[in-house]
Amino acid sequence: MSRVHEFLSEITLSTALHLLGIILIALLVNRFLKILTKLMIKPATSQSRAAQAREQQTRTLAVVFSGSVRKVVWVVPLIRALDLFGTNPTPR
Repeated sequence: MSRVHEFLSEITLSTALHLLGIILIALLVNRFLKILTKLMIKPATSQSRAAQAREQQTRTLAVVFSGSVRKVVWVVPLIRALDLFGTNPTPR
């Protein structure tokens, strides 16, 4: 029996549902972050160079913030999934 087959045979329904719940929560948090990022960006109120620059700065900061938090949002479920499958993710 291959290692993959052994691994898949050890997954119980409760483990699969728990993993599905973790993934759904991560997806919802990422969706919320996307909405929050769009709300953070205020369109320039005028065509002046300063207003355009301020909009671009805000857009850049929002994208960097969102990208950083999104990565954390996916690392946490990954660590939790490792724990579900019996791999201890904590340092010794």
